[in-house]
Amino acid sequence: MTHIILAGKTFTFIKEHLMINLAIDELTVLSNTLGSIMMIN
Repeated sequence: MTHIILAGKTFTFIKEHLMINLAIDELTVLSNTLGSIMMIN
């Protein structure tokens, strides 16, 4: 039983970690885009 719980917790942790990484990637892209716009203007 504990093995299943552990696997569930690990999966949740990985999922949350991926979500955070995706959010950071999106923020990076956003700031790069904003930076490019500022440079052009």
